[in-house]
Amino acid sequence: MTTVVLLTLAVGIGGTTAIFSFVDAILLRPLPYPNADRIVGIWERRPSGQSNAMTTLNYLDYAQQSTVFEHIAATTVCCSATMLGGGATPTPLARLKVSSSYFDVLGI
Repeated sequence: MTTVVLLTLAVGIGGTTAIFSFVDAILLRPLPYPNADRIVGIWERRPSGQSNAMTTLNYLDYAQQSTVFEHIAATTVCCSATMLGGGATPTPLARLKVSSSYFDVLGI
């Protein structure tokens, strides 16, 4: 009986710790950029209500006419690459294509 209770407590405490660590790392800690609380993502909605990435022409309109945002940048997942490291298996990497103001948004 004591073993079952201790095992239940250990699993409960371990699970709670793992969940808190995840929430802390993803949701509670700020991004490692200056003014990270001011970085937002802009998405469009289709008439069906589904989120959609912004089109190139709409991005250009926002970038030229916006008086609300200091900087606007565009990103798109480009393609994958393979990095050969010191290990036995290569590491796949995802690459982004970014606009020229991308690093301005991040304060880099």
